[in-house]
Amino acid sequence: MAQALCHDLLDNGIQVNPMVDEESEFVDDFIMKSSFDRDEDIHHGYDLLKRYPHNAELWLRCGHLIEMSKSGTFQTDEARHCYERVIHLQPDHFKGYEHLGDWYRVRCDDARTAIGLYRRAIELGNEDSSRIELAIALASLGTKAEALRELESCRNKHDSDYVETKRNIADGLHDPYPTPEAGA
Repeated sequence: MAQALCHDLLDNGIQVNPMVDEESEFVDDFIMKSSFDRDEDIHHGYDLLKRYPHNAELWLRCGHLIEMSKSGTFQTDEARHCYERVIHLQPDHFKGYEHLGDWYRVRCDDARTAIGLYRRAIELGNEDSSRIELAIALASLGTKAEALRELESCRNKHDSDYVETKRNIADGLHDPYPTPEAGA
């Protein structure tokens, strides 16, 4: 649905227009009030995207709503498309890279792709949250020492996510899954 909407808008020659106050008001209201357990919020987000197709924050929120939806109505691939659209519209949007990294790491079990996306988010200024996600991805590939070094670069070492992730990596909770031995 997201991809089809995007292609329809581009095919109709929709041009980038600066954010106006009305757009900001509608989008901010949607972001604040939308819920992960209501499909109608995702449909409302798609309606807003028809009006404001160049709003990266709206694409990000729709992607997050789709990914976290509990109904199963939407394909998680639609979330990936939304995150890719965020990066296309705003190449310096570090949250777009972080969420796309999360999508690859969690939904596709593709830590290698996620690592590159997290590193890009860090380059763009998203320090601690992307470093924490990067550390988890590194640990899942068996590079625990590198993961812990990344965590040490975090600024807020009192943050509960930092503390929990450091403990989990040290305890081996993000270690790679053991592979079945041949012939076993």
